[in-house]
Amino acid sequence: PKVAKAVSDKLPGRPKIVIVGRNPLQRMYSSYRYNYITPTLQKYKEGRKAGIPSHQNDSYYDPYFFSFEELVKAELEQLRKCLNNFGPKKTRQMWYRFDWTRAEMNRRKRRNLDPLIDLDEVCYGKPVNNTVVREQWAELQMAHPERLIPRNKAFLIQSFIGRSLYVLPLE
Repeated sequence: PKVAKAVSDKLPGRPKIVIVGRNPLQRMYSSYRYNYITPTLQKYKEGRKAGIPSHQNDSYYDPYFFSFEELVKAELEQLRKCLNNFGPKKTRQMWYRFDWTRAEMNRRKRRNLDPLIDLDEVCYGKPVNNTVVREQWAELQMAHPERLIPRNKAFLIQSFIGRSLYVLPLE
C-alpha cells in the first residue's frame, strides 16, 4: 500500500506502472541458451579450453556442454540445502547489522513469517576453487572436467530458477 503512494509522491503527473510477466520455464531456457551455451560455444571455438579443438562446427561441441536439466537440478539441490539449512542463519549474520534489514527481520520473526534469504550471496555463493566455479556445480564439474562453465557468466548461470521466479509476498 505504501509503494503506490510513494511512487505517486515522487513522480509528477499520473505515473503508470506496467508489469510484464513471462513464462518462467521459457525464461530459464532462454537464459540457459543466451548466458551459457552462446558464450561457452564461443570460448570452445576460440580454443580457450585445453584439449578441445578450436574452429569446429557448432554440433561438434555438443558433448562439452552441461545440459539444461543438469544445471537446473544442481540449482534446485543448492536451493533446497540453502532454504532448509544454512540460508536463514547466514543471511541474518550478513545483513542484520543494517537498520533497514534488522527492522524487517525482526518484524518477520514477530509475525512468524518466513525469514529473508539472500539467494545470490548466501545460497549461490562464491567460487570454490580454480576448478569448481560454484558449490552447486561441484559434482558436475568434478565428473566432467572437460566441460566448461565460464567464470565471467557464473552469476547469470547459477540462478536460472532464482532469476526466473519472482515472488511478491502479500501479507
